[in-house]
Amino acid sequence: MAKQLNAALSALANEVNEQDFDSLMNSLMVERRLLRDLIGTYGLDGLLVAVRQALGVEGYDDQDALIRSALEDDALPLANLRHFIRLVKEKGGKTEKGHLPDLETLLKARPCDRIALWDSYCAVFLTQKEDIRKTSRYPVKAVRTEWPDVADFINEEGARILETRKQVKLLQVARFTDAALRIGAAVLKIYDAEKAREAVLDYDDLILSTERLLQQEGIAPWILYNLDAGITHVLVDEAQDTNPEQWSVIEALTSDFYAGDSARTPNRTIFAVGDVKQSIYGFQRADPREFIKARDRVRDKATKAKRPFHTVPLDLSFRSVEAVLALVDAVFADPETAAGLRLDHGAIRHQASRKGDAGLVELWPIEPKPPREKELDAWDVPFQQEPDDDAEARLAVRIATHIRQMLDRKEQLPARARAIRPGDILVLVQRRTAFVEYLVKKLKQLDVAVAGSDRLTITDQIAVQDLLACARMALLPEDDLTLATVLKGPLVDLSENDLFKLAHDRGQKTLWAALVEKSRSNPAFAQARAVIDAIRKNADTIPPFEFFSHLAGLGRAREALIGRMGYEVVDPLDELLRLAQDFEKHHPPSLQRFLQWIERGGAEIKRDPEQKGRDEVRIMTVHGAKGLQAPIVYLPDCCRLPRNDASLLKIAPADVTARPDLPLLIWRGNSSALEVGPVKAAREDLASKADEEYRRLLYVALTRAEDRLYVAGWESRNAANSTSWYDMIKAGMERLPGLLSIEDGPDRQLLRYEQDQRRTVALMQSTSPRPDHVDCPSWLHSPPPLEPTPARPLAPSRPDGDEPASSSPLAAGPSGLYQRGLLIHRLLELLPDLPADQRKAAAKRFLSKPAHGLAPEMVDHWWHEVEAILSHPDFYPLFGPDSAAEVPLAGLVGDLAISGQIDRLAITEDAVFLVDYKTNRPPPKNVADVSPVYLRQIGLYKAALQRIYPDKSIHCALLWTDIPHLMTLPESMLETHSLVKPD
Repeated sequence: MAKQLNAALSALANEVNEQDFDSLMNSLMVERRLLRDLIGTYGLDGLLVAVRQALGVEGYDDQDALIRSALEDDALPLANLRHFIRLVKEKGGKTEKGHLPDLETLLKARPCDRIALWDSYCAVFLTQKEDIRKTSRYPVKAVRTEWPDVADFINEEGARILETRKQVKLLQVARFTDAALRIGAAVLKIYDAEKAREAVLDYDDLILSTERLLQQEGIAPWILYNLDAGITHVLVDEAQDTNPEQWSVIEALTSDFYAGDSARTPNRTIFAVGDVKQSIYGFQRADPREFIKARDRVRDKATKAKRPFHTVPLDLSFRSVEAVLALVDAVFADPETAAGLRLDHGAIRHQASRKGDAGLVELWPIEPKPPREKELDAWDVPFQQEPDDDAEARLAVRIATHIRQMLDRKEQLPARARAIRPGDILVLVQRRTAFVEYLVKKLKQLDVAVAGSDRLTITDQIAVQDLLACARMALLPEDDLTLATVLKGPLVDLSENDLFKLAHDRGQKTLWAALVEKSRSNPAFAQARAVIDAIRKNADTIPPFEFFSHLAGLGRAREALIGRMGYEVVDPLDELLRLAQDFEKHHPPSLQRFLQWIERGGAEIKRDPEQKGRDEVRIMTVHGAKGLQAPIVYLPDCCRLPRNDASLLKIAPADVTARPDLPLLIWRGNSSALEVGPVKAAREDLASKADEEYRRLLYVALTRAEDRLYVAGWESRNAANSTSWYDMIKAGMERLPGLLSIEDGPDRQLLRYEQDQRRTVALMQSTSPRPDHVDCPSWLHSPPPLEPTPARPLAPSRPDGDEPASSSPLAAGPSGLYQRGLLIHRLLELLPDLPADQRKAAAKRFLSKPAHGLAPEMVDHWWHEVEAILSHPDFYPLFGPDSAAEVPLAGLVGDLAISGQIDRLAITEDAVFLVDYKTNRPPPKNVADVSPVYLRQIGLYKAALQRIYPDKSIHCALLWTDIPHLMTLPESMLETHSLVKPD
């Protein structure tokens, strides 16, 4: 197995780079359900045999065997070849004669030695494009005249060679598939093992496990029987995006709706809401054809059970105005454009609920690509250059300016009788590209409220990468590349020349050592080192949130990042801090571990697109906008073509009797030249489905607009294609009556289709009376006092100062003196909650654990010491029924934020008793000898409790577990050492 996996990895390493390998693994994980079924049906080795059978290359181990068989004497037309050679020698032209040496050598060679001449032999009959040579010109006329049947010879042998070359390519596909599926199976096994180890399920597992449960022999009928009586109605929402496994679960749950007594129950219903035109989640294996098949299966069952079945068309729109719907109908009036939207091939027609409302559709001219590539200085930093000549950037500027002008003019939405607001605007893109960043940046420059992209990968943001580099540098300054990144970044901002002076000619020294040395004589380097030292300060001891908070405020770092990259860095920086906070809730607060966590996870911001109360322009993908709408919609990237880069293809098995519903997975590597035979058919089928979904995605995009729709695009560097959204929309607009063509600059025309407001709209006015005068409170005109904002809550158990030294645990000897205090501390925490008659047994069980390593006599001795504390009359209130152990305490005391934990707390009607356990050996004999650190700690606890219980007296004490001895702390002494000023 290991040898086969190594060979598979070697095969993939020779074919793909790291990014393509990740893409292949992701594709295999998306298809993990199918991969599991295939392996379960065939076994891994059997699956690979089935793939070869389906490709028609079973029986061959490698391409040499295939070529060798094609060059055997029995396979070659030897007589015709010799005749061809003789005629070409006598009457052939330059091209034919050029093939003669290799052709003669091939015929003289043994069959096993002919493989090296395969390509030369193919060139006799095929062009470089792998087409059979045109016999109207090849061979020359003299040869064709002498041998009239030479054309048949060329065509027949050329066809045979093409078939062999096709088989060679299919065999290569089989070898690639072998490698991909072996690695995929291994990854899947590891993935399943990790889930089992962590006892977790992913989303697909929930569906697949439910499906298996409802289909498992023996148990499924019992489950369905018990569920049957409890299910009366089933509602399937977004049914067009339901995948086959989900349909399997739904149909299993409703299998008895139309059978037996259930068929005679009139009020049991299945209600599926779905629109084939909006099926856009093919990457989640949703297929509108599955929706149609499921509908037909339910209809057949209902018909047999003589139950009603209704198909309700979804043609009435409550969202869009007539102008927008007219465009939608016109675009999809073309049968080719409508392919995949209506599987019943009916016409697409909409009715508008908002009759008489004003609407507008504009098609802007395409932003042309730059006429020539701008020559850049190799040392220019990319984000310091404005991409003014970039078509995407120019379109972003135009859209942002258009929005700003509408807001400045207080342009009205006639159907709503109010001015346009930023929250009315939705910008939809097919994919998140640089255009989104350009648009967000320009909108912020123009002071337009914008929510930014709906989804953002934090670790892809340059500003976040700068801060993460600072963290890596702080942990390991000897990493030269990371340190150079920080020095060049906005926090230090060394120039290229200074960085070169620092890095050049330093021998074997690290960059950090060079900086330390040169900082003594160079002011720029001294300043850089000061910043680096500030970044590194306490990096290995403070939590991630505190580190990045300090970093963001260091030398106005946030302002420096904004100045370098613009206001679009604010959201990622804030999100980084939020992620650091979340990390500390669930993990040890280690900066190194946080870096590993965030870099491995690639954290994303996912904004709620329907967040209430935010009047902002929204920018999102069409997929993300499914189910959303907006009065004004911009479609800026309508020239983008559909993606057809799926790594895996599906082909039918040669033997469909076993599992006709189970296609085989194949992978053809990165070579499109291998797309022949069934591989080509599979790719064409995939491309056809991708084109259909591309047009359905256009339908979803168009129908998000309520009142206005603006369509635009930029010219890509690829050749224009008439199947783009832009061309389909343009063709549709040209079918609309009353279309206006408006000049939009030199040689530029925009198309506008507009309908005026015909329905009367009442102005929204407040019914509440407006008072003549309002008295404002005094606090309204003065700033609020600053809230206490310590760098971190003060832990009273760790106040400033050093704790008194304790005896070394290494000097404790065989009696375990150091361990003694810890165990007694734990018993004093746990035993008071038990009934008195159970404490002895519980204590001895605890002390007798092998991990403690105590002799029986030591167990008895320590139990008696604890018992003496618990039964001592002076200590009774502390361990009575109104007491508690390990009580957390947090709050504000003066200007201090306090967070700590009280070892023992007892509350009576008129007093509060608090005790803190101390394990020092030896303990102080007098109160005067108690460490000031302990006195400050207890003083903070007392001050906090006094604010919680102002009417009770607070009594404080230390319990020295070594003696044991309860030491009462005088109030005057606590006030002397308190950090809190008296009120």
